[in-house]
Amino acid sequence: MYQTDIPLTDSQFDIIKSDSKFKGFGAAYKAGKTDLIPKLALDYLFKTNQNGLIAEPTYTMNEELIKPNIESYMTKVGVRFKYYGTPKNWYVTDFGNVLLRTMNNRASLEGHNLGWFIVDEIDLFPTEKALEIWNILISKLTLGSTVKEYLDKTYGCVVATNEGYKFMYSQFYKDAIETYVQHYTSIDGLPYKRRTLQRDEYELFIGSVMENERNLPPGYVQMLIDN
Repeated sequence: MYQTDIPLTDSQFDIIKSDSKFKGFGAAYKAGKTDLIPKLALDYLFKTNQNGLIAEPTYTMNEELIKPNIESYMTKVGVRFKYYGTPKNWYVTDFGNVLLRTMNNRASLEGHNLGWFIVDEIDLFPTEKALEIWNILISKLTLGSTVKEYLDKTYGCVVATNEGYKFMYSQFYKDAIETYVQHYTSIDGLPYKRRTLQRDEYELFIGSVMENERNLPPGYVQMLIDN
């Protein structure tokens, strides 16, 4: 039995709930971007029952950032998994493989058949390189979901900063329709705004540090405001 009462920020909930083919999460530091990745990875794995891939910019970020985060979350949720160091992937019992790769090595992104992928911190690359990585991974989406409710669907998600970055603009902002603007209040009573922009099969979620306040040190958000 899997644990399903894992707390989510408002943006994380909306992203996982959305069935858009390609999703983006744009937000500032400490808004819950990295924390979203293991949650969304298992959601994609359960929806597709197909192998997927998570990519960080560098080997160090894989080993020190995302690998322990993913293993901690899978343990917390209660899925059975085994990690294989060569090639770097987790096998999740009854569902398939989660591959871990680096974006600064193109060869590591080649030779895969996938049902989904997630790329983190893609804004660390120049726009042209980011577009190349994105298009390579889209070309690997050859395994449609075998789950009845999501039959034949494939998914991709990018996590990055959003403002002023040409990759995010070209893929998610350009010609997009702002579907809603809502105002919320953080646990300390501070207001924040969330937006979603959508075009065709693309949907961008813009998060706020304030909605992740429960996972931050006391007074962290107020410190940002004061400074």
